[in-house]
Amino acid sequence: MFHPSPGAVVSDRYELQAPIGQGGMGGVWRAIDRVLQAPVALKVMLPTSDEPEAEVTRFLREARLSASVQHPNVVRVTDFGTHEGAPFITMELLEGLSLAERLDQLPRLSIGESIQIVAAVLRGLAAAHDAGVVHRDVKPENVFLVEGADGVYPKLLDFGISLGTWGEERVSAVTTGGRVMGTPAYMAPEQARGLPDIDHRVDVYGVGAMLFEMICHRTPFVTELPGDLLVAIVRDAPPSPLELRPAVGEQLSGVVLKALEKDPEDRYVSARALRAALLAAAPPEVALGADITGPISLKERPRRQRGSEVPTLGDDDDVTLGDDPAIADTEMAIQLPGNSTRRARTLAWAVLAMLALGSVGLWMSSRGTETATAEDREPSIEPVPAPEVAPPDPTPEVAEAPSEVPEPQEEPDPVTSGMAQRPTAMSTRMSPRAFRELDY
Repeated sequence: MFHPSPGAVVSDRYELQAPIGQGGMGGVWRAIDRVLQAPVALKVMLPTSDEPEAEVTRFLREARLSASVQHPNVVRVTDFGTHEGAPFITMELLEGLSLAERLDQLPRLSIGESIQIVAAVLRGLAAAHDAGVVHRDVKPENVFLVEGADGVYPKLLDFGISLGTWGEERVSAVTTGGRVMGTPAYMAPEQARGLPDIDHRVDVYGVGAMLFEMICHRTPFVTELPGDLLVAIVRDAPPSPLELRPAVGEQLSGVVLKALEKDPEDRYVSARALRAALLAAAPPEVALGADITGPISLKERPRRQRGSEVPTLGDDDDVTLGDDPAIADTEMAIQLPGNSTRRARTLAWAVLAMLALGSVGLWMSSRGTETATAEDREPSIEPVPAPEVAPPDPTPEVAEAPSEVPEPQEEPDPVTSGMAQRPTAMSTRMSPRAFRELDY
């Protein structure tokens, strides 16, 4: 039986380097394609049952379903095979972090950033639905934020439990056998009930649940037991995002709630319809990038204009990227009119000091030039022996100019003098669960 390890070569082509992620059924490794001399991600599955042939078949279905979706916002599958009885899939190697990891970090995502990420995911999801593939497990762990030179590329990952609906044929990556498949917190009600006849609208619900968590910092339903969570998804209405975070706005809150409707007929008819409604519901103050497939910016927070008043932040105000109050206050304080005047005064003193130094330098340079010219005009005389007497200095004694001009002393700024001691946005750490349950 094959056991992955650093240096092992899979299928005489892929040299394993280091594990990226590990699970009960296998793991994902960073590898080098010896043929193309390019890095790849290699997912290898280890047999865990008495029917290894069935597992190989399931893995092959996952590979084919993944490869059938070709879109910049979906991870690209490049190869499939078996090595010593273990099936493997090779994919493009992604550098960055998952959306789940980003949600566990500070500063929090702003509303604008959340909309941009979800809009990109919906592009990839629409391409999957066009190819007849239902993902069935849309969640932050399966969205990867690829860090590129031009920005961030969100990509949809892991079609391990996806469903293919090609014509009358329905091909599942996993034979469920009546089991509930998916992640409970992001399951649609029909998926939580285990109904066999589901379609792409379960993914619309999953995106709605994921967006709810991104903007409200908690999942739509919270219970202590998984069974109670499934009951709540099927029976209870989710809370309004507007009540949990007023800065979301009524229109965006309505979009999220429509995506989370119990009845699939009441949800958006497609991923594209949800995306169009999402972009239209962005609050007026939210700056969105161009509506194209490509990188997005996670630094869209505009800086305030110099001389603007410092706003008073209330409990319901939306603090976006750079949420740390210390940093937000510092940025605003630097742009106060009084501080601008102080900087202008300091600049004037510096200019005067430079002019004074320049005048002294020019004066000394001109004196040296005149002395050299006078010496050049004197006729050449044969030296006559004479008593050793020190010749008189033809250059009059000049008082030495000061080499330094004292710089004006500036009074310390009570607003900015403590900036170096203020904490940064990443100085506060929370456990992932504590962060996501912040509003419980």
